[in-house]
Amino acid sequence: MATSRQEELNDEAHALLWREMDAYARSQVERILENRSGELEPEFLGFLGPYMQLSRIVSENRVVYDVGCSSAVQAWFFRNHTRYVGIDPGTASDRLHLRNTEHFRGTLEEGLRCFPVADDHFTICNYVPPWYGDCEALVRATFRHLFVFYPSRHDHPVDLTPLLRGTP
Repeated sequence: MATSRQEELNDEAHALLWREMDAYARSQVERILENRSGELEPEFLGFLGPYMQLSRIVSENRVVYDVGCSSAVQAWFFRNHTRYVGIDPGTASDRLHLRNTEHFRGTLEEGLRCFPVADDHFTICNYVPPWYGDCEALVRATFRHLFVFYPSRHDHPVDLTPLLRGTP
């Protein structure tokens, strides 16, 4: 069965994470898995492929904001960056904590009142549903350097046919 490049990246990211994370991080991830009621599992810790790729191209001297971080397992990929700030209004009681992580429980609007925004910060808004306002629009309006992705927006359908054919 053929897999997509996205699936391959997610598989690569999961394998890298389990192979290279230290005992401290591993114990936290295992605790997160125990408490997440099936949302995450050892074979699926979230859509980690984009985070792995972004951690490779975003300069390590940047502060990385992750909007909609959930349990923040993906923070591991940014462990060598200046700081990782996870922002999420969800009820996840356990989040991955590393030496450079900081977490904020609240909406993006609330988080922006607590954290200074600098021109060299990088913000990720990956797979964030529009449940707490339009995070995508707020991220685009607030941050200069960003990555925004959501696979399906019923209120803004996108025709990918030209991209798949390679035509404008």
